[in-house]
Amino acid sequence: MINHIIYELKPFNPRSIKLGNKALEIYKQELQTMPRFEGIEWETILETY
Repeated sequence: MINHIIYELKPFNPRSIKLGNKALEIYKQELQTMPRFEGIEWETILETY
């Protein structure tokens, strides 16, 4: 994880976008609890199709 970016891919509709953003926050919080990734600022990107 060299670039410190978390990606999520979801369909382009309001429900999926909301779920995608929520998932990204959960992933980010989980990574921040791991000692290996302590102090890293994670960027989150939601890609839609």
